Amino acid sequence: MFPSKVRRYDESLLSKLVLITNIIREESIGVLELYKKVKPKLSDLDAFISVLELLYLLEKIEYDEEWRVIKYVENDRM
Repeated sequence: MFPSKVRRYDESLLSKLVLITNIIREESIGVLELYKKVKPKLSDLDAFISVLELLYLLEKIEYDEEWRVIKYVENDRM
């Protein structure tokens, strides 16, 4: 799932991470709406979920239960 000698960058999760982050930075968005936007560039639903999990673990996104949207998290911890 990560770039290597046999997997190109555009096939890796890292490229999808950038794609999804750029969309979420612009606006809060529902999960289904986000999936519809990126579906043509993803291999499958598992890749989409993996990217969301990774962004959540990195504390770059959060889910707003009231509005049912994913939001980008700006944080400066360094």
